[in-house]
Amino acid sequence: MDYGFCNLALIPMRLEANNTSEQVSQLLFGETFDVLETFNDKCLIKTHHDFYQGWISQKQFLPITSADLEKLKAKPSVYCTKLLTFIEQKNLANGQSTTIPVTLGSTFCDYTYTIGDYTFTIAKTDAAEATFGDINHSIDIAKRFLNAPYLWGGRSILGIDCSGFTQLCYRFANIKLQRDAWQQSNEGSPVQNVQRAQAGDLCFFSKPNNIKTTHTGIYLGQGKIIHACSMVRIDRLTDDGITNIDTNELSHKLLQIKTWNYK
Repeated sequence: MDYGFCNLALIPMRLEANNTSEQVSQLLFGETFDVLETFNDKCLIKTHHDFYQGWISQKQFLPITSADLEKLKAKPSVYCTKLLTFIEQKNLANGQSTTIPVTLGSTFCDYTYTIGDYTFTIAKTDAAEATFGDINHSIDIAKRFLNAPYLWGGRSILGIDCSGFTQLCYRFANIKLQRDAWQQSNEGSPVQNVQRAQAGDLCFFSKPNNIKTTHTGIYLGQGKIIHACSMVRIDRLTDDGITNIDTNELSHKLLQIKTWNYK
């Protein structure tokens, strides 16, 4: 098996092996993956954090060994807490250094670490280790995404979709979610209604005249939800679903609420 390491701010993952194919997700800096197949200059990969598959450019990642992968897995993850900052990359072979932009939620195995021929260093003021169940941290992170534009397959402050948003925010509570809303809806424990929900619970929705899970968001308490819909925004939530605060119209029908055993 061949492995890869994302050493760019983000890498688009596409449905098919060409540059015009639909973007289904993105890799953020520090994420790793299996390389399943190579076709021309594209690689079919499967991510290690959520087992999602897609095609990426063969020129946009750092190949790593199984020893490198074990080193990355050996320590608790440290996540970027700044909307945008820089990590230093030093080439041990020639001594040259450069900086790489990284975004909120990017992953590091330490503040300084070496993978292959490169050493990466992130300032301790720009990252922090996640604590399992710290859902308040996830809520704080979610609010930092306010007004980030919606982007199908996006996972960054410059463009994010609904399930990419919830997945990334839950990362800061050290809770791993699957990639798509329908997959996430199969996780956690059910909550009977909005009145019994607690801040941080995930809510799942369909379009008003449908029953298929196509949308998700994070309950903030007091009848409010934060979600990515056109942009990351806060709207009203009832047992009927999401009411857009600007139009006062029901935009999504509530299907279920899920909770985790927060500490």
